[in-house]
Amino acid sequence: MLAAYALVDFTFFLSIEEIRRRKRRIPRCALTSPHYSSFTTLLASRNDQAYITVTGLDVATFSNLLVRFEQLYKRYSPYTVNGKIVPLRHEQGTRGGRPRSLDAAGCLGLVLCYSRTRGSLFAMQLMFGVSHSVLLVFLKFGIRLLYKVLKEDEAAQVCIPSPEKIQEYKDIIRDNYPALDGAWCVMDGLKLLIQKPGDDVVQNGYYNGWLHDHFVSCVYVFVPSGHIVVQSLNNPGSWHDSLCALNGNLYGTLAEVYESDGGKCVVDSAFSQKRCRFLIKSGKEKAGESAARRRLRQQATAMRQAVEWGMRAVQGSFPRLKDRFLFLDGSDDRRIFLHLISMLLNYRTTHVGLNQLESTFYPVFNYVGDNALDIFNY
Repeated sequence: MLAAYALVDFTFFLSIEEIRRRKRRIPRCALTSPHYSSFTTLLASRNDQAYITVTGLDVATFSNLLVRFEQLYKRYSPYTVNGKIVPLRHEQGTRGGRPRSLDAAGCLGLVLCYSRTRGSLFAMQLMFGVSHSVLLVFLKFGIRLLYKVLKEDEAAQVCIPSPEKIQEYKDIIRDNYPALDGAWCVMDGLKLLIQKPGDDVVQNGYYNGWLHDHFVSCVYVFVPSGHIVVQSLNNPGSWHDSLCALNGNLYGTLAEVYESDGGKCVVDSAFSQKRCRFLIKSGKEKAGESAARRRLRQQATAMRQAVEWGMRAVQGSFPRLKDRFLFLDGSDDRRIFLHLISMLLNYRTTHVGLNQLESTFYPVFNYVGDNALDIFNY
């Protein structure tokens, strides 16, 4: 009898009040109105520091993005069909039903704030003044709208830059590391935690025996400006970085750049250099290698620090990636969110800056009148 009870969820024996006491969410009666929420006060402040802290964007960039976001916000419904956003149904030119809990600025802020935080959502309930169920509806809605907006924005796109920009990146890297002639980017993998799938076969694909946990694997290619130009997302955690790059056609894309412009990518030992002439691998010194080869390895190892700055930009700017992802079989939510993060990073780097890769390879000097300020002797 006890064994049979052990198979039943213990909440089955709890009363409604006991279940409520265990839920980590705040009821509507304990929340302020969204019109008087903390985020509304933040919006009214028009303060760059506050905006960047919460949303990652300054006032001007947030306002510019909001114009395009609001156009879609008014055209689509937050109540999705089969996980897809659908247009509003207009009756006699007016939208029926109750007014939305969040306006366009609140919905956009909700998505950006979600990416900039981690952990339980009850703190966001307090910030935006909405119940847990409403927050989830508008969060899913806002993620899809913002994904659609940024996918059409040139500053946010994840794509190979023009030949002129590639040559600029090669010149910058060669100025800092003369032995890395032709190098224009760096590449590395990132593993993100995910819930254990219920199916044993699927679970085996996401389990990484080296790290003893379940992951999704991503591979990013960064350039000196701090942008992501190529990526392979949402791969099973058991896959090696090289397999992720092969499956996401990263090798093929980088090979095209090498054939057209002679550009090479700096990587670590996880990637295959034997079949990829366009890769420069870092690593330890080997006995008997020439001085030129040793110098190349040393500078490649030093250049690989750039990819660590890039990964820091991804995880540091968007702490939500450090949470454990839900495993939703058949859902596209995780892929959309991961792609959205990459586009947000590119968009923020272009319009706001605050990227260590950019500040390292594109140093900004202060000027006083017509004379440059010597920051090293000031």
